[in-house]
Amino acid sequence: MDLFGLVFCLVFLGIPLGSIILTWLAFAFSGKAPKGILYVGNGLLLAFLLAIVALCSHTAAVESNQKALYNAAVAGDSARVERLIQSGADVNYWGGETPETPQTPLKGAIYRGQTDTVKTLLRLHADPNLGIPSPLQCAKENDHPDIVRLLKTAGAKERGW
Repeated sequence: MDLFGLVFCLVFLGIPLGSIILTWLAFAFSGKAPKGILYVGNGLLLAFLLAIVALCSHTAAVESNQKALYNAAVAGDSARVERLIQSGADVNYWGGETPETPQTPLKGAIYRGQTDTVKTLLRLHADPNLGIPSPLQCAKENDHPDIVRLLKTAGAKERGW
């Protein structure tokens, strides 16, 4: 899970959780709440905790799937790229190698000259115009004429930075 996901889980889900815990404690130690309220409170607290764990786990799994897609594209593993996209990974995910230099899986494959993977990504609806510089510009700058032809066929537009 990235830092944003962690902060989201801790802050935006932790504040309501803290509120529930404080309310529960106030009822538990004041002696003014019927015992049934405490049992319901325990159930709600447990349900809320399980929801937080599920959301955080889902966020981490999605992020992991997206990074796996990018890595498979860069490595030229077209079969894995296809499996990951079919299992729900976003073909136009904007992530890449580092947060400072985000790239889509298509651009990662272009930089590495992975022609077959570029074909697979385009067939699975990767956007041939997403990013600055454009995928077409990246293919030209890295001297990949076969990829340039693939991108133009897929509707890539001529534009630079």
